[in-house]
Amino acid sequence: NSAVKGADLILVLADHNEFRHLDYEILAKKMRTPMVFDTRNVINAEDYACSEICIYKLGNVISIHE
Repeated sequence: NSAVKGADLILVLADHNEFRHLDYEILAKKMRTPMVFDTRNVINAEDYACSEICIYKLGNVISIHE
């Protein structure tokens, strides 16, 4: 959690289960700019449709929040 304090972006580069099961809403509250770029499609962006965090996915770079 302390690794994202004040961060502008979380960059997901591996498809490990740990990244699938993180609570990105909790992490977003510690970030300056709550944004995730998921290069491995491990995050279900629809789970965060009503969240303050923006999820971008490689191959489908469309934001839930524009």
